[in-house]
Formats: sequence, structure tokens, C-alpha cells
Amino acid sequence: MSVIMKPRRQGRGPAVLVLFIVLTATLFGFWREAELARRELALRWQDSFTQLQPILGLLLSQRFEALRDQAKATLRRENFSATGWNDFLAASEWRQHFPGMLEIGYAGFTNDQCVVKFLASRQTSPAYLPGFDLDGDPALHEAVQVAAAGRGGVAPPEFSLGAPAGAVRVVIDFLPLTITDRPPGTALENRANLHGFIFFALNQPLYFAAARSSLAALPVDLRLLPAEAPAPPRTPSLRAFSKSFVSGEWRFVATLKTPTGARLAPQWIVLFGGTALSLLLYGLFAMQARLRLTAEAANADLLQRDAEILTLNHGLEHKIALRTAELSEANERLVRFQAVIESTSDLVGMAGLDGRTIYLNQAGRRMLEFPANVDVQSLTMSQFYPADVNRFFMEVALPQAMRDGFWAGETRLLTNNQREIPVSFVGTVVKSVAGQPLHLACIARDISSRQAIEHELHRALAEEKELNRLKSNFISMVTHEIRTPLAVILGSSEILSRYMDRLTPEKRAGHLLTIDAAVLRMSALMEDVLLFSKAEAGRMDFNPAPMDLGGFCTQMLDELASATNRRCPFTLTVSNVVEPARADENLLRHIFSNLLANAAKYSPPGSPVFFSVVRAGGDAVFTVQDRGLGIPEEDRKRLFTPFFRGTNVTTIQGTGLGLVIVQHCLTRHGGDLEITSTENAGTTVRVRLPLYSPAHTEFIQRFSPRQPNA
Repeated sequence: MSVIMKPRRQGRGPAVLVLFIVLTATLFGFWREAELARRELALRWQDSFTQLQPILGLLLSQRFEALRDQAKATLRRENFSATGWNDFLAASEWRQHFPGMLEIGYAGFTNDQCVVKFLASRQTSPAYLPGFDLDGDPALHEAVQVAAAGRGGVAPPEFSLGAPAGAVRVVIDFLPLTITDRPPGTALENRANLHGFIFFALNQPLYFAAARSSLAALPVDLRLLPAEAPAPPRTPSLRAFSKSFVSGEWRFVATLKTPTGARLAPQWIVLFGGTALSLLLYGLFAMQARLRLTAEAANADLLQRDAEILTLNHGLEHKIALRTAELSEANERLVRFQAVIESTSDLVGMAGLDGRTIYLNQAGRRMLEFPANVDVQSLTMSQFYPADVNRFFMEVALPQAMRDGFWAGETRLLTNNQREIPVSFVGTVVKSVAGQPLHLACIARDISSRQAIEHELHRALAEEKELNRLKSNFISMVTHEIRTPLAVILGSSEILSRYMDRLTPEKRAGHLLTIDAAVLRMSALMEDVLLFSKAEAGRMDFNPAPMDLGGFCTQMLDELASATNRRCPFTLTVSNVVEPARADENLLRHIFSNLLANAAKYSPPGSPVFFSVVRAGGDAVFTVQDRGLGIPEEDRKRLFTPFFRGTNVTTIQGTGLGLVIVQHCLTRHGGDLEITSTENAGTTVRVRLPLYSPAHTEFIQRFSPRQPNA
């Protein structure tokens, strides 16, 4: 059984209370803004007059007093003569600096007479000519007497210098010139010290118009009030005032430049805004009361329906709880499975039968060089394989997986940066309970490192086999090279022991020379092997010293010619090597004896061998050129491999160590070697050694043995 509650009637008391509070706050805000506006206006007027007073004092008093002082100094210097007056007019430039000044003159004061002595005027008919007694003019008499007493004198306001009344405001002003510069005293003292007056007629409107630009920066707009015009009524933004200066009585009207309406606006905004807000809030509260009544009626109906819905909810909650438990268990299994997949370093992916990617773990994204946050569902499986692998999968691997449930093998993947990587791949087909294919899944492992290791092992094995072959060849060669001289020595010694008494001295000497040559041959072979062993172990001696390159090359060629039984003629060219070089002569002998001996050994008998040395800057450049067998193209990259011999010289005796020893000797000297060869046409070897370079001296100091301190 449901109970429906009746809505309660609500009065309008809260709405009226809110209306009263807001209206009260509005009136207070209006009064406060009005008071702030009044205070701000008073401060602005005070600031404006503070700025205005010194400027007006400068324009209307100080400039005229400075003019009077300039006239006083000039006239005193020239004893109040016409020359002094003219100098004053020229120096003061009164026409330019005082645009409204109509006349300016000097009047001497003696015996209560003020007679004009000098006059300058803008007018064609000046009012007061020289000789005129200003004190005798009734309009000026009072002003002259006041000025003579030391208080400053200005003509009365009604005086207009002959102009129609009210036309312009012309001021006649008297500035006294004293005999001495003593401070002002009594009226009698001031009259006794008076010499005369500088007087001027000033058109106030014209002068003010010219000086108005100096007032542009003030916060008020100032205009001159005509003499006869009444003062306008005072408003918040307008005030009339008058003030006496040396240049006369001035009447002004000042107007604030910034409209006061901008400051008065907030109080009216507060008033009208507060009133509108009061009415709005009153309407809102009234509307809220009506809506509350409607809502309470609707709420009673909802309560009845809620009771019916609760009964249905209990049944649904029980079903949802059971389903939630099932989903939670399934989700836990999925999380465990995904944790295993994400922790593996192998690629794990899944796609639909249309090839659209469904899932790709983080290891797979890294392997394929995709960003970690890539949308895998926008990718297709065909993007992960090169074109030939895609064809293989479509034609072979996928049909087999459909038939057998999986396919396994090694293949290649294509990364996002179009880089191929080899992988070990297992692909499966995920099927439904009914046996229908649903998805394609795969696991791939990057085998780049394994293949690189396998390749390196194969290469190392090949090198090891080649090294064993070279060592075997070397052992065979050394055995042969030693056996042959030993056989020669044994044969010659047996002949000498058996037939010593029958042999002629020449034959005995010949056999002894044969034994010596065989011993030298074995000694050279052993020396090469020992030198190679030292070089490989880093124990090759390096003892540089100054030497004569030309003499060294000549001596070495003579020795080689004898050692090779003059098989090939040697030609030596020496250029610009007069200065001693710094090198290890023993290592140089190993370098060039090997190169020259090879040139003679692998050239036909009688074929010339050219040897030259020339200085090029800090280097010595040696060139060995022959016309022998040359070096096959495929053998050149292995010339400096120990025990290696060219494929076209296997029938010629040699150890395969000569160029290796040459390379070690060059390294000790900081030099380099360049070989140019054409098969069956000859070989040119160019050796560059920095034997004259300052850098070579530092190189030698680093590699040469330390000498003990003396």
C-alpha cells in the first residue's frame, strides 16, 4: 500500500524578505558610489589647481618680471640711453616671445611726472608717443602712483587703449626700474629710489591663445573669460576663477578634461542593477514556490512507482551478482594470461580471418618498431611481411595451418621502418567449438643474434681453416727452405772431407762459398721468422737516429745486387735529401730489402728495377717499380696476411712474411704504403715516411726507448 503526501502551501514571506534586503543594499551602494564620486572629483580639482598655479605664475608673472629685469640691466649699462633701449629690444625679441604685447616702452619718473622716453609698438598709431606724461592721463594716474609706491600698478579694467568697449581686453602694466637694487621699503623710500617704468600694453586674449599650448598637458581645459562676460554657474566639471598677476587681472573658466559621467555612472549602475536584481530574485523565489508545489505532487507519484521498481531490482541484482562473479573469474584468467604474454620477449599477435590485427603485445611492437601506443586495429598482417613472404603464407603456410592447425618455420618480418629481421615463427588457427576458424594467432622470436653468431662462427671457422692451411704451408716451406741449404752444406762438406787433397784451391774456395751462401740463406730465414715474432708480440726495437738517406740507399742496393747475384739491374734516383733524416736504419733496411728483393725475385732475369727517393715537404717518398709478374686482383686484399703468398708465385721460394714485416716497420715510423699492380705488367710500391716532419719528431719520442738520465 502506497501513501501519497499532499503538498504544503508555502507563503511569499522569503521572497519579500529577499526583496527588502536587496533593495536596502542597493540604496546603500548608490549612496556610497555617489560619495566616492564626490570625493574623487574634489581631489581631481585640487590636483588640477596644484599643477595649474606654477604654470600660470610662469606664463603671467615670471616671464614679464624677467623682461623687466633684462631691460633694467641693459638700460643701466648704457645709462638709460637710446642705445641701451635698442640693445634691450634686440636682445629681448619681444615681438616673437610676447605675441599679445601691443606696445612696450620706457618712461622716466621725476618730479611726480612719468614721461615716455622710448616706445616700441606693433600699431601704426601708438597711443603714447615719447614725451607723453602718463601720470597726466586720468585713466593711468592711479596705476602710475601705485606702481611708484612699489606695489605694482595696472590700468583699470575699463581702459581699452582706444578700442571699442568689450572688443578686446588690453592691460597697461607698469614695472618699476629702481636706481639701486635695495629691498623695497616705505612708499617714500620706493619713490625716491625709482628711476622709471617699463610699461606695456598687453592684449590678454591674443597672448593667452599663443601660450595655451603650454597648458595642453594639464588635466583641465582652460579658457579665458572676457572682461564683460558673467562667470558661468559652477558645475562638478566646470569652475570659474580669477587671479591677479604682474600682467594684470585674469579671469578663467576651467573644465575637467575627463567627463565626470564616467565616475558617476557606477552609482546609477548600482541603483538600476540592484533594482533589477531585486525584482529578478523576487520573481525567482515566487517561481520556486510554485515549482516546489508541483515537485511535491510529482514526488508522491514517484514514491509509489519506486516501490514497484524496488521489487524488480532485487531480482535483477541477484542475477547481476551471479554474472559479475563469472565475469570476474574470467577476467582474472585473462589478466594472468595477458601478464604472461606481455612478459615474454617474443612477438605474440592475433588477427581476424580478414587479416586485420586484433592484438599485438608490447614485445611485438618493439620488434616491429611501432610506437607503444599505436592503434593495432588499424594494421593488417600483410604489413608485417615482405612481399615474397606474404605470397608464401597465402600459398603454403596458411593452407597448412588451416589443415593441420599450425605452421612452424623460419621466415622474415618487415618492421615499420622497412627493415627485415629473421624470426622463428609459429602460426596457429583458433577455432570455435564447432571447428569453425575464428582467428589467426602467431608467436615469433627474433633470431638475428643467433644468425649473427652462427655467421661469425662460420667465418671464424673458415679463418681458422685458412690459418691452419697457411701454417701448414709455412711449415712445409720452412722445412724445404732449411732442408735445401742443409743438403748443399752437407754435400759441399762431404766433397771437401773426401777430396780435399785432390781439389784445386779454386774449387775448395767455391765449395766454401757455397756453404757460406747456404748459411746466409738459413740465417735470413730465421731472422725473418724472429722479426715477425717480435713484431706480433709488440717487442720490435725502434732506435731512430740521424742518417744519410742517399748513402743508405746506395749501400743497400750494392748489398742486394750481390745477394741476388745481380739477377736484375737496380737503378737509383735520389732528389733533395741532402739534409739528414731521422729514422731507424735497421727497420728501413728491413722495409726496402724486402721490397727490392721481391721486385728482383718476381721479375724476369735482366728486367730493370727502379728505386727512387725524393723529399716532399716533411716526408721522404720512396718508390720501388718493377716489370715482373704483378699481383692478381683477388690476392691484393690479403697481401698483409701472415704466411699468405700470391697464387701466381707458388713455384718461387718465399715465406709470406716480407710484407707483414714491412707493415710493422712502417707503423713504427708512422708511415704508409701504397701498392699499384697490374698482373704480368709489373708492380709499383710507394712508401711515404715523415722523416723530416716536426710531428715525426714527437712520434719518435713517443715510440723510441727512454734514455737514462745523465
